[in-house]
Amino acid sequence: MLVMGSDALIAEVYDAGLQPVRRWADDPVAVVQGFSPHLGWRDLAEAALAIGAGTPWTATNPDLTLPSERALLPGNGSLVSALRAATGARPRVVGKPHGFMFQEALARDNFQRPLVIGDRLGTDIAGANYARLPSLLVLSGVTTAVHAIRARPAHRPRYVAADLRGIHHPDHADLSYHRPPPADHPIGG
Repeated sequence: MLVMGSDALIAEVYDAGLQPVRRWADDPVAVVQGFSPHLGWRDLAEAALAIGAGTPWTATNPDLTLPSERALLPGNGSLVSALRAATGARPRVVGKPHGFMFQEALARDNFQRPLVIGDRLGTDIAGANYARLPSLLVLSGVTTAVHAIRARPAHRPRYVAADLRGIHHPDHADLSYHRPPPADHPIGG
């Protein structure tokens, strides 16, 4: 499997019993793309060769940007977009907002009060809603309060807080507002 991403993604591929490779010449059976700030043109070129030849392509998340102290920076979705432009192909996305990722995380332990925390309505919060989990939108990243107010029902958080300090309140009530889960999200209400 041609792996574009971090060493952690390479380890996950290896742990799943697959052989990670970095070049199209190694005849990969699939391409998996995750984020790494170290990906470069050569990595994109190898993936483009494989994808262009019809190799199945999976991406771990579609977030276009990453918040940083300086400003928003390109995220995995930006790199996915580059490959889409170069190949005309679309990847299968397996990470957020797909609810099964959240359910898989829950299956790994016995959580009493799970809470999905994120700064994006379309991936973090939508994924929580698809999985029927409560969510806390933090306004310290990508999403603004105006975005939260205007969000489609499937992208509305249960709680909103200015930043991560909102998790310290036991009911998330004093730093946030409560909104019931949407009745019209894709898996029903």
